[in-house]
Amino acid sequence: MNAISELPRWRILLAREIRRTSVTETAKRIGYARSSVSLAYSGNYTANTDRIEARVLEILGGPEPTFFCPAQGTSITQSDCADFAARPMPTASPRALRQWQICQSCDHREDCKNAK
Repeated sequence: MNAISELPRWRILLAREIRRTSVTETAKRIGYARSSVSLAYSGNYTANTDRIEARVLEILGGPEPTFFCPAQGTSITQSDCADFAARPMPTASPRALRQWQICQSCDHREDCKNAK
């Protein structure tokens, strides 16, 4: 599993918005200081994150469509699909390699890549 999928949902949403725009634009959009957003993004925000978390989820956390992923055997979002598909080919686990191979030829893959 990659590092981004281990983050809380609000941090994933924040990271995606920052990659899509910038730290400054994201800060303006959620109504926080640029420095606070930058610290939260890097995981160095020393204050309680409850408020910024709630704001990120409120502004950036709209419902994302899900579908059945044949590689993982469960329902996932398009962004999770894109993250899963972007992984490098695993070499240590036959099971992970089979999942990766299924993912590379999946019909959803292009849709998910374009949704990012």
